[in-house]
Amino acid sequence: MLVTEEEFLNWKEDIVTKEFFSKISSKREQIKEDLVHQLYENPDFACGKAMAFLDLLEMKYADLVEKEIKYE
Repeated sequence: MLVTEEEFLNWKEDIVTKEFFSKISSKREQIKEDLVHQLYENPDFACGKAMAFLDLLEMKYADLVEKEIKYE
Protein backbone atom coordinates (compact mmCIF):
# COMPACT_ATOMS: atom_id res chain seq x y z
CA MET A 1 0.00 0.00 0.00
CA LEU A 2 1.41 3.34 -1.02
CA VAL A 3 0.85 6.16 1.45
CA THR A 4 1.28 9.66 0.11
CA GLU A 5 3.19 12.29 2.03
CA GLU A 6 -0.04 14.26 2.46
CA GLU A 7 -1.78 11.21 3.96
CA PHE A 8 1.16 10.64 6.29
CA LEU A 9 1.15 14.27 7.45
CA ASN A 10 -2.62 14.16 7.98
CA TRP A 11 -2.20 10.98 10.02
CA LYS A 12 0.50 12.62 12.16
CA GLU A 13 -1.90 15.49 12.94
CA ASP A 14 -4.86 13.24 13.78
CA ILE A 15 -6.02 13.48 17.41
CA VAL A 16 -5.80 9.70 17.90
CA THR A 17 -2.28 9.61 16.48
CA LYS A 18 -1.20 12.47 18.72
CA GLU A 19 -2.58 10.64 21.78
CA PHE A 20 -0.81 7.45 20.67
CA PHE A 21 2.52 9.28 20.38
CA SER A 22 1.93 11.01 23.70
CA LYS A 23 1.51 7.61 25.39
CA ILE A 24 4.64 6.28 23.67
CA SER A 25 6.60 9.33 24.81
CA SER A 26 5.38 8.91 28.40
CA LYS A 27 6.23 5.21 28.38
CA ARG A 28 9.72 5.98 27.04
CA GLU A 29 10.30 8.51 29.81
CA GLN A 30 9.14 5.94 32.39
CA ILE A 31 11.55 3.36 31.01
CA LYS A 32 14.40 5.87 31.23
CA GLU A 33 13.47 6.72 34.83
CA ASP A 34 13.26 3.03 35.73
CA LEU A 35 16.68 2.46 34.15
CA VAL A 36 18.17 5.19 36.34
CA HIS A 37 16.73 3.41 39.38
CA GLN A 38 18.00 0.04 38.10
CA LEU A 39 14.55 -1.56 38.14
CA TYR A 40 15.12 -3.90 35.19
CA GLU A 41 16.60 -7.38 35.31
CA ASN A 42 17.62 -6.90 31.67
CA PRO A 43 18.53 -3.23 31.14
CA ASP A 44 19.64 -3.89 27.55
CA PHE A 45 16.12 -5.01 26.65
CA ALA A 46 14.65 -1.90 28.27
CA CYS A 47 17.13 0.28 26.37
CA GLY A 48 16.07 -1.44 23.16
CA LYS A 49 12.41 -0.69 23.87
CA ALA A 50 13.22 2.94 24.59
CA MET A 51 15.14 3.21 21.31
CA ALA A 52 12.25 1.60 19.39
CA PHE A 53 9.87 4.16 20.91
CA LEU A 54 12.27 6.93 19.89
CA ASP A 55 12.35 5.58 16.33
CA LEU A 56 8.54 5.76 16.24
CA LEU A 57 8.48 9.25 17.72
CA GLU A 58 11.00 10.56 15.18
CA MET A 59 9.50 8.76 12.17
CA LYS A 60 9.38 10.81 8.98
CA TYR A 61 7.58 10.17 5.70
CA ALA A 62 10.84 9.18 4.02
CA ASP A 63 11.18 6.35 6.55
CA LEU A 64 8.02 4.77 5.13
CA VAL A 65 8.96 5.04 1.49
CA GLU A 66 10.64 1.96 0.14
CA LYS A 67 14.11 2.56 -1.18
CA GLU A 68 14.55 1.70 -4.82
CA ILE A 69 16.75 -1.35 -5.22
CA LYS A 70 19.12 -1.07 -8.12
CA TYR A 71 20.36 -4.27 -9.66
CA GLU A 72 23.67 -4.25 -11.45
